[in-house]
Amino acid sequence: MRPPCACSDPPGSDRRSTQAHRFRFLGRFSFPRLDGVALVLSVLALAVFFLPFVLHVWEAGF
Repeated sequence: MRPPCACSDPPGSDRRSTQAHRFRFLGRFSFPRLDGVALVLSVLALAVFFLPFVLHVWEAGF
């Protein structure tokens, strides 16, 4: 029988360790808080990028 995976958390472990494991692929910038910040910044960047196109279509009367 094979031993359990070393990366799985034992029952009753701290939730923060599970979150840290989830974001380990980010390398040394493995902070779960940055995921929400990156999401907000990417949505804002997309809004600013598409704003001229939306205004152009709006002024043209669809």
